[in-house]
Amino acid sequence: MRALLISIVLMAAMVIAGYAGFVYFFVNPSEGGIHYTYTRARLLLYNYSLLNDITPAERRLLYEATCTRRCHSRDVVERTSRTAKEWEDIVERMSEKAAMKEPVKRSVVAYLQENFLSNVPTIISDELMRFLKRYMWRMDFGEDDLYIDIIYIPDKLQSVLPYLGVQERIEPGNTTFLVFLNTHQSVLPAWDLAKLSVLMYKGKRLEPMEWKVLYVDSKGHHKEGLLLFPPVRLDDIEGFEVIITPPGIKKRGFSWRLPIPDFEGEYEKRL
Repeated sequence: MRALLISIVLMAAMVIAGYAGFVYFFVNPSEGGIHYTYTRARLLLYNYSLLNDITPAERRLLYEATCTRRCHSRDVVERTSRTAKEWEDIVERMSEKAAMKEPVKRSVVAYLQENFLSNVPTIISDELMRFLKRYMWRMDFGEDDLYIDIIYIPDKLQSVLPYLGVQERIEPGNTTFLVFLNTHQSVLPAWDLAKLSVLMYKGKRLEPMEWKVLYVDSKGHHKEGLLLFPPVRLDDIEGFEVIITPPGIKKRGFSWRLPIPDFEGEYEKRL
């Protein structure tokens, strides 16, 4: 029995030594075999939830191994930046085909959101995007690493909401804004924008009714929601302004001129 155990140990040692020698001399020599083996061991542990977190470089290796070697070429994945929610939906659809375990899926989503992020949904036609940016979509320049995009949605144009990734049914009559919050370095606080926002028009101050969160990514860097104000009679005003005042950060003002014209073009991008 003892001889058998010694034989097994020696055989295992020979296999390990042989693998280590192969890796060191033939695999990824620019990194060095020890580094290569160490990194692959960490990724294996992470894959089975035996390691809580990995480095950005290891996250990139997971993305490459999962997406650009197993499923698609790099240009297919990276040629179109997408919103945070779109990347999450795409990886969810592809996870079964790519046999991704949950930790790997989270890391791939985070990598794509960090490196190929767009605040513009990809199915919107160029014509609709020009219209939105001119009449309905307002944004700031990301002071204090907080980027706010806010889109006014008049009742007559609620049909654009599905193309902006919103499947919620919105009651007509309220004054509705779709808000995107993004940060690159920190985590978005759990703000209630209904307590931080106000609608100003004709010297009047209108408080929101509700801040309805529609999406938050797993890392807390991206959030989408609906900011709902009570109805406003729009036929006798020339415009209004939404002011958002995040705690400890410079307040942001977003203005619209009224009325918003009708849109008569194509909603969806022709592929």
